[in-house]
Amino acid sequence: MKYVEHGIRYLRGQSVTEGGLDLKDELYISTEDHDRMIRAEVIPRDVLLTIAGSIGNCCVVRGIEIANINQAIVKIRPSVHVDSDYLSIFLNSKYGKFQTSRLANGAVQLNVNFSEVGDIKVLVPSLEIQRSLVAEIENARQSRKQKLAQADALLSSLDEYLLDQLGLNMPQKSDKKIFAMSLRKVRSAQRIDVDYFHPERIIAIREQEDRKELHSKCLTEFVDFVRDTISDYTSESYIGMANVQRNTGELVESNDKESEGKSFAFIEDDILFARLRPYLNKVYRAERTGVCSTEFHVIRIKEEYKNEILPDYLATILRSSLILAQTKHMMTGNTHPRLANEDVINLVVPIPELEIQERLVIEIKHRRTEVRRLRQDAETEWESAKTQFERKLLGEEV
Repeated sequence: MKYVEHGIRYLRGQSVTEGGLDLKDELYISTEDHDRMIRAEVIPRDVLLTIAGSIGNCCVVRGIEIANINQAIVKIRPSVHVDSDYLSIFLNSKYGKFQTSRLANGAVQLNVNFSEVGDIKVLVPSLEIQRSLVAEIENARQSRKQKLAQADALLSSLDEYLLDQLGLNMPQKSDKKIFAMSLRKVRSAQRIDVDYFHPERIIAIREQEDRKELHSKCLTEFVDFVRDTISDYTSESYIGMANVQRNTGELVESNDKESEGKSFAFIEDDILFARLRPYLNKVYRAERTGVCSTEFHVIRIKEEYKNEILPDYLATILRSSLILAQTKHMMTGNTHPRLANEDVINLVVPIPELEIQERLVIEIKHRRTEVRRLRQDAETEWESAKTQFERKLLGEEV
């Protein structure tokens, strides 16, 4: 079996989350391979449960008409007496997860035998009660979703605010395939690749260089790229690519497992800048000492510039569309696009007066405080709703 550009969607273990199907990985297999594995076909309202890796995650199939699953997932097609959403909520509850974890075995990677999934016992009240419980959980889920969306909007809108305060305008998107560049510029850059001279990148740099009061500099002029490797560390201190939320720079929990081995050490106020898939804008200002994936550049403001550049400002500008316009055309590699080191160190960054940076950082910190409050409220309400589900379930005669 091999993946194809178009065909039947193929779901893996990480596609199944408590919040629903995660369809960000668009993997497909051919119709022929799908027909050969027809027993693994899933359709809307099927319930999926992970039985390998991160076991016990469960959701209802929605948003797709047909798909196929790998061996890390088992599909459950409930009878007419069991609501799919109710079954998914139950299996995600502490009663469901306790049973799934009891069935797990394996030294290197936990897994549950396919044949034992049927041994999981499910409390089945009447359909009326099931649907009532589902409605309460869905209301709580939607409330949580709205709060999280509001939190994300507060941070993602920082880009527009930041550029407005700096008086910068982003270049219009250009699909031009042919454009001119002076021989003097080519000789000065000592390179001739087309992406380096892409109009969007050039205009983004020119926009800030025309504003002399911004004192734009190449990144390498005022930061060091730290590559202190470390092999002995605890998982709690480790930050992987999946732990940094795209576009916002907030830390998030993740079940994605990254390969162990050497990592980079960082200290508080360092900037972690992702070189893998830079279009995701994964840039984090370290709030503590720790270690991170070698897919990050560890950026540290030089001692002589620490009174001129604020770490929170630098992290935010490095996440901005101004920088993205420079990086998006510089990636190499199809499967795992990355930025070459020389392209990162030569990013052009505006450095306004410290007073302006301080004003911007006050707003940045205010928004982050509000974001964290919203997220905490969302998670507290969600956990309370799940607890209520479990209490009501045990209080019913089934």
